[in-house]
Amino acid sequence: MHLNVIVPFLLIWIHASHGTSELTCPSQSEVGSTADIMCVAPDATDKHGYSTPTKEVAALCQTKLSTCQPLGDYSAAVINETCSVLTIPSVKLSDAGDWRCTVSPSPMLTCHMVVYKTPSCTIISNEVNQAITVTLTGFFCSGRVQFYVAALCELFNSTVNIITDGIFNCTPVRRVSAETNLMFTCDNVNRNLDCKKVNNTPSTNPPDQTTASSTVTPGNQERIIHNPIGIVLPVIICIIVIILVITFVVVYKKRPDLFRGKTQTDASYAVVEKGDHVPL
Repeated sequence: MHLNVIVPFLLIWIHASHGTSELTCPSQSEVGSTADIMCVAPDATDKHGYSTPTKEVAALCQTKLSTCQPLGDYSAAVINETCSVLTIPSVKLSDAGDWRCTVSPSPMLTCHMVVYKTPSCTIISNEVNQAITVTLTGFFCSGRVQFYVAALCELFNSTVNIITDGIFNCTPVRRVSAETNLMFTCDNVNRNLDCKKVNNTPSTNPPDQTTASSTVTPGNQERIIHNPIGIVLPVIICIIVIILVITFVVVYKKRPDLFRGKTQTDASYAVVEKGDHVPL
């Protein structure tokens, strides 16, 4: 018989022969997923009572009547007189911790569940200084969380209390390839995250002089505004021209004779008309 079949069979036989109770729950569950918690008693009992890590009642099951009364956002069902199941339809951050099942007269049973949330991520690399920047959006782990870029560098190794964002920088010992992915670890949960890759290496080609001269950047615009020669000189010339025009108009109105030709006459001279003969 295969080993994977023998081991579960032996565990069930040990629990049944020694009359032990057991509460099982997923060792880790992702936020928004479904999780089942199973309470098993060695003998037929009347009730199974479930409570959350915050010590609130989640469900009460009457095994002999095959009925359960779930509370809150949970559902529950009786499998048989010794077994019942509590279902969490959508795991929340508050579901992390120790779950409890009361099976009288046995002691309270407990199981621990780790809750995590994997983030979306972007890896920005710069080949000039061999540095990378990793942006993480929306990560959580009820245990200890760790992020590292393959085997290149560790980005974060700590605990968080809420869904968290972060921007992390590191200088890896070797070049980041297009296949490099981000590793996420939450207690015994390991995930390989496929991040968006962005190459932020600046171009080494010289700028186009035509394009550069026709494009006004904020710095160039400021220098143009503060150039006094290009603006003041045309204004001064316009003012001088206006003053000259006004002066000419005023003088013309007051002394028009200055601008007209004069005829000099003398009485000692006779006016000779054309065709007259002057006697000698």
